[in-house]
Amino acid sequence: MKELFSTKHEAEAGYQYQLLVNGIPAFQPHVIIERTETRKEVNEENIRELAGAAKQFASSAISMYLGGTPGQFAKLAPAVIKRLTKT
Repeated sequence: MKELFSTKHEAEAGYQYQLLVNGIPAFQPHVIIERTETRKEVNEENIRELAGAAKQFASSAISMYLGGTPGQFAKLAPAVIKRLTKT
């Protein structure tokens, strides 16, 4: 599954069995999943691009609001990117 900032890969391992009568399947097959693996990768490039765009939008908003003198009354702070884990 591909998201905006990350990609998630899931894999399931197991086996399947089915009852055969004279070589002909009698019922639906049974699937037994023994192990599930999940791997998530973060796309650093998309995060950097978003932070750069946010900085550009903030600086243009400051210059528009203050009328072209952004250094006098407002200062743009550096971007802080903090990753939180779900519990």
